[in-house]
Amino acid sequence: MRTTRALRQAAGAAVCDGSRTVVRAGRDLHLSWPIVQHCFENYAAKALPETPPATSTIGIDETRRGKPAWKQNPATGKWELIADAWHIGFVDAIGGQGLFSQVEGRNATSVADWLTSKPVTWRAQVRYVAIDLCSTFRAAVHRALPHATVVVDCFHIVQLTQRHLADLRRRLTWKQHGRRARKGDGIYTVRKLLRRNKEDLLEFKVQADDVMHRQIRTIRGVITKHDLPNSGYVNALLRECIDRLQ
Repeated sequence: MRTTRALRQAAGAAVCDGSRTVVRAGRDLHLSWPIVQHCFENYAAKALPETPPATSTIGIDETRRGKPAWKQNPATGKWELIADAWHIGFVDAIGGQGLFSQVEGRNATSVADWLTSKPVTWRAQVRYVAIDLCSTFRAAVHRALPHATVVVDCFHIVQLTQRHLADLRRRLTWKQHGRRARKGDGIYTVRKLLRRNKEDLLEFKVQADDVMHRQIRTIRGVITKHDLPNSGYVNALLRECIDRLQ
Protein backbone atom coordinates (compact mmCIF):
# COMPACT_ATOMS: atom_id res chain seq x y z
CA MET A 1 0.00 0.00 0.00
CA ARG A 2 1.43 3.39 -1.03
CA THR A 3 1.07 6.31 1.36
CA THR A 4 1.85 9.99 1.14
CA ARG A 5 4.29 11.82 3.37
CA ALA A 6 1.46 13.82 4.92
CA LEU A 7 -0.45 10.63 5.77
CA ARG A 8 2.63 9.04 7.37
CA GLN A 9 3.22 12.21 9.35
CA ALA A 10 -0.40 12.24 10.50
CA ALA A 11 -0.19 8.59 11.58
CA GLY A 12 2.92 9.19 13.65
CA ALA A 13 1.49 12.34 15.23
CA ALA A 14 -1.76 10.54 16.09
CA VAL A 15 0.13 8.07 18.27
CA CYS A 16 2.83 10.36 19.70
CA ASP A 17 0.88 13.58 20.18
CA GLY A 18 -2.72 12.41 19.99
CA SER A 19 -2.43 9.75 22.72
CA ARG A 20 -4.02 7.16 20.43
CA THR A 21 -2.96 3.54 20.25
CA VAL A 22 -1.45 2.13 17.08
CA VAL A 23 -4.59 0.09 16.48
CA ARG A 24 -6.90 3.09 16.94
CA ALA A 25 -4.80 5.30 14.68
CA GLY A 26 -4.82 2.60 12.01
CA ARG A 27 -8.60 2.35 12.13
CA ASP A 28 -9.06 6.12 11.98
CA LEU A 29 -6.67 6.56 9.04
CA HIS A 30 -7.50 3.25 7.31
CA LEU A 31 -3.95 1.95 7.61
CA SER A 32 -2.61 -1.42 8.72
CA TRP A 33 -0.93 -1.93 12.09
CA PRO A 34 2.64 -2.41 10.70
CA ILE A 35 2.44 0.80 8.67
CA VAL A 36 1.23 2.88 11.62
CA GLN A 37 3.88 1.33 13.88
CA HIS A 38 6.59 2.22 11.35
CA CYS A 39 5.26 5.77 11.07
CA PHE A 40 5.17 6.07 14.85
CA GLU A 41 8.80 4.93 15.19
CA ASN A 42 10.01 7.38 12.55
CA TYR A 43 8.06 10.25 14.07
CA ALA A 44 9.36 9.49 17.56
CA ALA A 45 12.96 9.19 16.35
CA LYS A 46 12.81 12.75 14.97
CA ALA A 47 11.10 14.16 18.06
CA LEU A 48 13.29 12.56 20.72
CA PRO A 49 16.75 13.99 21.45
CA GLU A 50 19.77 11.80 20.79
CA THR A 51 21.03 12.36 24.35
CA PRO A 52 18.65 12.29 27.35
CA PRO A 53 18.34 15.52 29.33
CA ALA A 54 20.84 15.90 32.15
CA THR A 55 19.77 14.67 35.58
CA SER A 56 21.38 13.85 38.90
CA THR A 57 19.24 10.78 39.66
CA ILE A 58 18.02 8.03 37.35
CA GLY A 59 15.74 5.11 38.08
CA ILE A 60 16.11 1.63 36.61
CA ASP A 61 13.43 -1.07 36.65
CA GLU A 62 12.30 -3.98 34.50
CA THR A 63 8.94 -4.33 32.74
CA ARG A 64 7.40 -7.45 31.25
CA ARG A 65 5.91 -7.07 27.79
CA GLY A 66 3.97 -10.02 26.43
CA LYS A 67 5.68 -13.35 25.78
CA PRO A 68 9.18 -14.17 24.56
CA ALA A 69 9.65 -15.11 20.89
CA TRP A 70 11.84 -18.05 19.88
CA LYS A 71 13.19 -19.21 16.51
CA GLN A 72 14.82 -22.51 15.69
CA ASN A 73 18.29 -22.32 14.20
CA PRO A 74 18.25 -24.53 11.06
CA ALA A 75 21.98 -25.23 11.33
CA THR A 76 22.11 -26.37 14.97
CA GLY A 77 18.48 -27.27 15.57
CA LYS A 78 18.50 -25.25 18.80
CA TRP A 79 15.85 -22.68 19.72
CA GLU A 80 17.20 -19.15 20.04
CA LEU A 81 15.59 -16.16 21.75
CA ILE A 82 14.82 -13.41 19.25
CA ALA A 83 12.54 -11.19 21.37
CA ASP A 84 12.80 -11.02 25.15
CA ALA A 85 9.66 -10.59 27.24
CA TRP A 86 11.52 -8.34 29.68
CA HIS A 87 12.53 -4.76 28.97
CA ILE A 88 14.51 -2.35 31.16
CA GLY A 89 13.32 1.21 31.58
CA PHE A 90 15.51 4.21 32.43
CA VAL A 91 13.69 7.20 33.90
CA ASP A 92 14.43 10.55 35.49
CA ALA A 93 13.79 9.78 39.15
CA ILE A 94 13.48 13.35 40.48
CA GLY A 95 13.39 15.85 37.60
CA GLY A 96 10.03 14.86 36.13
CA GLN A 97 11.45 14.34 32.64
CA GLY A 98 9.88 10.91 32.32
CA LEU A 99 11.19 7.92 30.43
CA PHE A 100 14.66 8.22 28.92
CA SER A 101 14.84 4.89 27.15
CA GLN A 102 13.70 1.28 27.17
CA VAL A 103 15.98 -1.55 26.12
CA GLU A 104 15.35 -5.24 25.61
CA GLY A 105 16.66 -7.78 28.11
CA ARG A 106 17.04 -8.05 31.84
CA ASN A 107 20.75 -8.49 32.51
CA ALA A 108 23.77 -6.49 33.57
CA THR A 109 25.05 -6.19 30.01
CA SER A 110 21.87 -4.46 28.77
CA VAL A 111 22.05 -1.90 31.60
CA ALA A 112 25.78 -1.28 31.30
CA ASP A 113 25.67 -0.95 27.51
CA TRP A 114 22.96 1.73 27.64
CA LEU A 115 24.74 3.71 30.33
CA THR A 116 28.16 3.55 28.67
CA SER A 117 26.66 4.63 25.32
CA LYS A 118 25.85 8.04 26.80
CA PRO A 119 28.36 10.92 26.69
CA VAL A 120 30.90 11.20 29.47
CA THR A 121 29.55 14.59 30.50
CA TRP A 122 26.03 13.17 30.89
CA ARG A 123 27.25 10.22 32.99
CA ALA A 124 29.34 12.50 35.19
CA GLN A 125 26.23 14.41 36.31
CA VAL A 126 24.48 11.26 37.55
CA ARG A 127 25.03 11.09 41.31
CA TYR A 128 22.38 8.57 42.37
CA VAL A 129 20.78 5.52 40.76
CA ALA A 130 17.53 4.15 42.23
CA ILE A 131 16.90 0.43 41.70
CA ASP A 132 14.98 -2.42 43.28
CA LEU A 133 16.69 -5.20 45.24
CA CYS A 134 18.34 -6.58 42.10
CA SER A 135 22.02 -7.50 42.31
CA THR A 136 22.23 -7.57 38.49
CA PHE A 137 21.34 -3.88 38.22
CA ARG A 138 23.69 -3.00 41.08
CA ALA A 139 26.63 -4.73 39.37
CA ALA A 140 25.89 -2.96 36.09
CA VAL A 141 25.71 0.46 37.75
CA HIS A 142 29.01 -0.10 39.57
CA ARG A 143 30.58 -1.02 36.25
CA ALA A 144 29.24 1.88 34.17
CA LEU A 145 28.86 4.59 36.85
CA PRO A 146 31.46 3.85 39.55
CA HIS A 147 31.09 7.33 41.03
CA ALA A 148 27.31 7.10 41.49
CA THR A 149 25.59 5.99 44.71
CA VAL A 150 23.12 3.11 44.40
CA VAL A 151 19.94 3.56 46.45
CA VAL A 152 16.91 1.29 46.87
CA ASP A 153 13.49 2.82 46.34
CA CYS A 154 11.20 3.12 49.37
CA PHE A 155 8.58 0.69 48.05
CA HIS A 156 10.98 -2.25 48.01
CA ILE A 157 12.35 -1.37 51.45
CA VAL A 158 8.85 -1.46 52.93
CA GLN A 159 8.01 -4.61 50.97
CA LEU A 160 11.11 -6.42 52.25
CA THR A 161 10.45 -5.35 55.85
CA GLN A 162 6.85 -6.51 55.74
CA ARG A 163 7.87 -9.82 54.19
CA HIS A 164 10.31 -10.52 57.04
CA LEU A 165 7.68 -9.43 59.57
CA ALA A 166 5.18 -11.91 58.07
CA ASP A 167 7.80 -14.69 58.18
CA LEU A 168 8.47 -13.93 61.85
CA ARG A 169 4.75 -14.07 62.66
CA ARG A 170 4.43 -17.47 60.96
CA ARG A 171 7.42 -18.88 62.84
CA LEU A 172 5.98 -17.71 66.16
CA THR A 173 2.64 -19.29 65.29
CA TRP A 174 4.22 -22.67 64.56
CA LYS A 175 6.32 -22.44 67.73
CA GLN A 176 3.29 -21.68 69.91
CA HIS A 177 0.50 -23.72 68.30
CA GLY A 178 2.36 -26.31 66.22
CA ARG A 179 0.19 -25.40 63.22
CA ARG A 180 -0.74 -22.56 60.94
CA ALA A 181 -2.77 -19.71 62.37
CA ARG A 182 -6.53 -20.01 62.05
CA LYS A 183 -9.38 -17.58 62.01
CA GLY A 184 -10.13 -16.64 65.60
CA ASP A 185 -6.51 -16.91 66.78
CA GLY A 186 -5.25 -13.65 68.22
CA ILE A 187 -2.05 -13.74 66.21
CA TYR A 188 -4.07 -14.30 63.04
CA THR A 189 -6.38 -11.40 63.83
CA VAL A 190 -3.52 -8.94 64.27
CA ARG A 191 -1.63 -10.05 61.15
CA LYS A 192 -2.70 -6.87 59.34
CA LEU A 193 -2.42 -4.67 62.41
CA LEU A 194 1.39 -4.74 62.31
CA ARG A 195 1.36 -3.63 58.67
CA ARG A 196 -1.18 -0.82 58.93
CA ASN A 197 -0.45 2.85 58.53
CA LYS A 198 -0.56 4.96 61.67
CA GLU A 199 -3.65 6.85 60.52
CA ASP A 200 -5.56 3.57 59.95
CA LEU A 201 -4.85 1.88 63.29
CA LEU A 202 -7.61 3.09 65.64
CA GLU A 203 -10.69 1.25 64.35
CA PHE A 204 -8.82 -1.95 63.50
CA LYS A 205 -7.00 -2.06 66.85
CA VAL A 206 -10.29 -1.96 68.81
CA GLN A 207 -11.53 -5.02 66.93
CA ALA A 208 -8.22 -6.84 67.40
CA ASP A 209 -8.13 -6.10 71.14
CA ASP A 210 -11.62 -7.58 71.56
CA VAL A 211 -10.48 -10.89 70.09
CA MET A 212 -7.31 -10.84 72.17
CA HIS A 213 -9.22 -10.27 75.41
CA ARG A 214 -11.63 -13.11 74.67
CA GLN A 215 -8.69 -15.49 74.17
CA ILE A 216 -6.84 -14.24 77.26
CA ARG A 217 -9.83 -15.21 79.40
CA THR A 218 -10.00 -18.74 77.98
CA ILE A 219 -6.49 -19.79 76.95
CA ARG A 220 -3.23 -19.57 78.84
CA GLY A 221 0.04 -18.68 77.24
CA VAL A 222 -1.34 -16.99 74.14
CA ILE A 223 0.36 -13.95 72.66
CA THR A 224 -1.29 -10.88 74.14
CA LYS A 225 -1.41 -7.32 72.94
CA HIS A 226 1.42 -6.51 75.38
CA ASP A 227 3.74 -8.75 73.32
CA LEU A 228 3.16 -6.62 70.25
CA PRO A 229 5.16 -3.50 69.33
CA ASN A 230 3.81 -0.26 70.78
CA SER A 231 0.43 0.34 69.09
CA GLY A 232 1.54 -1.74 66.11
CA TYR A 233 3.57 1.14 64.69
CA VAL A 234 6.11 -1.03 62.84
CA ASN A 235 5.12 0.14 59.39
CA ALA A 236 4.50 3.71 60.56
CA LEU A 237 7.94 3.93 62.17
CA LEU A 238 9.56 2.63 59.01
CA ARG A 239 7.80 5.29 56.96
CA GLU A 240 8.93 7.96 59.40
CA CYS A 241 12.54 6.81 59.10
CA ILE A 242 12.34 6.96 55.31
CA ASP A 243 10.83 10.45 55.44
CA ARG A 244 13.67 11.64 57.65
CA LEU A 245 16.26 10.21 55.24
CA GLN A 246 14.63 12.05 52.37
